[in-house]
Amino acid sequence: MSHVFSIKCVLYLIGVTAIFSLLNAIALKALLKLGWQFLKAVTVK
Repeated sequence: MSHVFSIKCVLYLIGVTAIFSLLNAIALKALLKLGWQFLKAVTVK
């Protein structure tokens, strides 16, 4: 019983880690995009 439980825990942790890394990647891309647009706006002025 405990063996199956530990496998489920590991899979759950992997899933959570994958979701968080995906969200971080999306947020990073959005921040880079905004930062790039901000830099362009500043340099044009």
